[in-house]
Amino acid sequence: MAAVVAACEAPKIQQALALPPTPVLAMSTRWAVVQAAVLRLRDEPTLNGQVLSWLPEGTRVEVLMRTPDTVDVDGQTDHWYQVNHNGVRGWTFGAFITVVTAHAGTAADAAERPPDAAADPAPAAGS
Repeated sequence: MAAVVAACEAPKIQQALALPPTPVLAMSTRWAVVQAAVLRLRDEPTLNGQVLSWLPEGTRVEVLMRTPDTVDVDGQTDHWYQVNHNGVRGWTFGAFITVVTAHAGTAADAAERPPDAAADPAPAAGS
């Protein structure tokens, strides 16, 4: 009789679980590669920002955000980008990095893709 009762039960409907975006669940798809010989990582998006670290040419960083407006630095016009490098968050000037977007593969694969043809070559020393 137990089998008959189980067959008569209404199926349970499961609701979709909507999770808010969190850093743990979100996957970054924007990376940048340092194009200057040495690039300063600053605590603010200005030349007056304290230098947190120096990034050598070829260093890969995760791009977190960029400033809405462009500014002129050392004769170059670009945005400031907030980046993460080995857990240190700071700001770099966009003229000295090449931003890439990962469409497939690993983050390292994305960083090794050729830079966009529209990207300006970066000067030897970064701000």
